[in-house]
Amino acid sequence: MNRATAVIPFLALAACTPNNATLVSGEYWAFIDDVNSISLKRGTIDPEKFTDLAAIDCRIWNEKGELLELEETFLLSEQEHKKLSKSSAPLRVGAGTKAEALDICRDWPELSVYGFDAPKHEEWIVQSPYWVLHEQLDPWRGEAILTSEGDLQITFHHRPAGGGDFRFSLVVDPDFQPNACVVDDATGDVTAAPYDGDWIAEWSKDLAKLEDELADPESEASTAYSHYAPYTDGTLYYLNASTFQFNTLDPACESADNCYWYLPETWQAGYAAGKFAEDDFFPRQARLGEPFAYNFIDLDSAYLAPVQVTDLWYCDPGDAADGSVLGTDQECTGQGFAFDTLAELADHARTTSDAIYAEAGRIEPTFGPLPLMPLVHDNSWRGVDTQASGLDAWVESHYNSVVFSADSDLTEGGTAKGAFTLLVDGATSNSHFYIRGEFEIEKIKQDKWGAQDLREDKAAEAGFDYDEDFCSVL
Repeated sequence: MNRATAVIPFLALAACTPNNATLVSGEYWAFIDDVNSISLKRGTIDPEKFTDLAAIDCRIWNEKGELLELEETFLLSEQEHKKLSKSSAPLRVGAGTKAEALDICRDWPELSVYGFDAPKHEEWIVQSPYWVLHEQLDPWRGEAILTSEGDLQITFHHRPAGGGDFRFSLVVDPDFQPNACVVDDATGDVTAAPYDGDWIAEWSKDLAKLEDELADPESEASTAYSHYAPYTDGTLYYLNASTFQFNTLDPACESADNCYWYLPETWQAGYAAGKFAEDDFFPRQARLGEPFAYNFIDLDSAYLAPVQVTDLWYCDPGDAADGSVLGTDQECTGQGFAFDTLAELADHARTTSDAIYAEAGRIEPTFGPLPLMPLVHDNSWRGVDTQASGLDAWVESHYNSVVFSADSDLTEGGTAKGAFTLLVDGATSNSHFYIRGEFEIEKIKQDKWGAQDLREDKAAEAGFDYDEDFCSVL
């Protein structure tokens, strides 16, 4: 997409806004930060008006009844933490209301990276007190448009029981395909060719793997992705905008220079954004390493547990990297990495995804349970080079995705149907939202109000095709 994070924010205000997308089914869970939510502070939403309502407070208080800052809890020994955990009030948010107090703060099966009793992967649950809200989605408006940049934007507007408006958008590039400029050895001509191959086709193969798991109605995948079942022969888009990798030479960011490698614009297939009452949110990035490493970055607290190279989901092929496809049998022969083959690394990422599902089910067991389970992609189809940057030899874990049926037509006037899964995090608070659903689009409209993208027009004025001839004029 030309600009993956571009979401047209005010469609609902336009007189001729299309109402051409229908949410066939959907639901969401909201974990609203009681400390920093703008919606709560301004009274825009009233949690007690929700039928499905609970509260969680896993913060730590000292023996004097004083709240410990998050950074202070990192310095506690495991014994000190357990002592204070048991003496802390079980619920300080939602006390005296109808909210069910979820007693989920103790006795986690695996210690967090902090070294004490907390979820190992979804550590945010100990960082703030939360109102837990759950509702079926019943949007009063749905829109599907092609933006002036050629991206398909699908937006739904829902009125929560507790007040305000809940709107969210997912955006994909229908023509997504990163290209590279390739020199013809015989002629010397420089032409555009698919970079590594067909990304959407390779991503969509993950649906076939998912189909096997969905065949078991009791499986974890069936709980998390049953809404994808009708579309396993379709196309899968990972909403990967804003994703970054850690520099394998300096994962702890000691030099503070070039610590993180963000995906180039042309590698970004999709994005999501929205607003719950007055709280803006954005999508959680894909993880290409242990979740705690990214969690710390989100907290600006990476210095508390420096990321090691063994925490990265990268399989250094060493001397075997010659540009060819090595597949899942690719050996990780570089120094410092934790697994012998790419297949073992991918299995570890899937085990981590299963562990996240188990944690989420315990975090919110009442209305679901919360069916959070990232999808894993191993990139085994890519040719492997000697550079650690890039996606070859890396394993990815995706929280945000959308799938379209095989017969969907993502062009102006076309019809489409599919499903989506979103995990989005608050922009100005520690709130979190899990959203999923199935949709139908009766007729995709062309946006008439956005700024015009002039790149193709200017290329035509110069006498060449922007998509086909750009390599020859670089």
